[in-house]
Amino acid sequence: MKAPDKKNLIRLLWALLALPAGVRAQQAGFTYTVAPVSQCAPATVTLHNTSTSGAQSYLWEFGDGRSSTDPSPVVTFNSPGPVSIKLTAYYPLATATRTANFTIYPVPVVAFKVDKPISCGTYTATFTDETPGGSSRVWDFGDGTAPVTTSSPTVQHTYSKLDAFDVTLTVTNATGCTQTLKKDGFIKVSAPVIAMTTGTLEGCAPYTAGLNASVQAPAGDPVVQYSWVFGDNTSENTTAPNVSHIYQSAGDFNVTLTATTQQGCQVMQTFPKLVKTGIKPGNVNFTITRPDNCAGTMARLLASADDANRYRWNFGDGTTYEGPENDINHSFRAAGNVTVRMAAGNNGCYTDAAPITVNNTGPVADFTYTRDCAASGMAYTFTNITIGSPSDTYEWTFDDNTPADNRIHPTHTFSQPGTYNVRLTVRTAGQTCVSTIYKTIRYLRPTSIRAWAPSAATVKCIMA
Repeated sequence: MKAPDKKNLIRLLWALLALPAGVRAQQAGFTYTVAPVSQCAPATVTLHNTSTSGAQSYLWEFGDGRSSTDPSPVVTFNSPGPVSIKLTAYYPLATATRTANFTIYPVPVVAFKVDKPISCGTYTATFTDETPGGSSRVWDFGDGTAPVTTSSPTVQHTYSKLDAFDVTLTVTNATGCTQTLKKDGFIKVSAPVIAMTTGTLEGCAPYTAGLNASVQAPAGDPVVQYSWVFGDNTSENTTAPNVSHIYQSAGDFNVTLTATTQQGCQVMQTFPKLVKTGIKPGNVNFTITRPDNCAGTMARLLASADDANRYRWNFGDGTTYEGPENDINHSFRAAGNVTVRMAAGNNGCYTDAAPITVNNTGPVADFTYTRDCAASGMAYTFTNITIGSPSDTYEWTFDDNTPADNRIHPTHTFSQPGTYNVRLTVRTAGQTCVSTIYKTIRYLRPTSIRAWAPSAATVKCIMA
């Protein structure tokens, strides 16, 4: 391009000097602020128009195809890179422009890994930051310890308790931009939980015990070996949580189980006296004595056995008892013949005695009761369900200082709230056998409530 000659240049200068002074002073201008101040993406730029007054319109061009005609717009840049913002101010006789150039910096794309995310007991984990361009790192290991700041991409941390831990890494790059990544439950420190599904095992030596365990292992780390110590100086390893073992001698045996997971985690638990074995008692028998054969009369049961320390009783009337006593008392609440059985034991090894049949005569007193809600909840109806004879007589007492009632199925009203022991006594016609029973009634005041039906009312009866 050919430069203007001296003559033409002089003419241009005189033309500019001939312009009005206001036109020569019209200028476009602006300032800006960036949030965050580090200018890390995404960054919001607030533009402050400082152009001279008198402009008829403005055009902002943001260098990425976007524009605005607002006097002082706000614009967000989501991607990093160079930015060029141009302002054009349109005046009546002239046009003025101003351009500003700056850079939006990239934030780190945080990534990290650990050598072993699952373990048991105390262990040291090695974490590696894989963030491109990271220069400074802050690690929070999620176990209550203080955060660790380091410039190294690798850091080690020791976990000393069982739990699941969130790990958080904050990375800063060379331009000062920061980003954080949190991985929930990233570290799992847990141990298998052992439970024995079989209760106490007992029998006569030699005794075959079937041992069954349940082991809850951490996710992704199954149990691969079960090590059993049987308490009789023998042991065995299995790949299943059950085993059968023969105890040759009598005694109490503690069983210890160690579970080992695929990653080498071990947990051990001992079950005290899980197996009991004994020697069969000999000469086992018992006697039953009582003053009469009436049902309900207290009977003495006396057992005899060699080398026995425990006795099991089945009284044949729906009740049982087990304990160290060989001399006990029992009242049979059953009519007719019942068969009594006893077994004498030695440390879990039992020998049965010959059973004895007992004949019970006379009545067996019993009753039920209901509360009469229609009578304001204070009246009770008693139903006599005694097993006996039509000639039997009945006597009811209600523990409220009222006279005894001799009806078969009485109704009784309690005047005051309280707790009452209601007793039924049944006698044969010749008074040769007597049977009695009592039941406790707790009477509370009734509370009137409205039922679900709109026009219905009912009474709420409260009793025990």
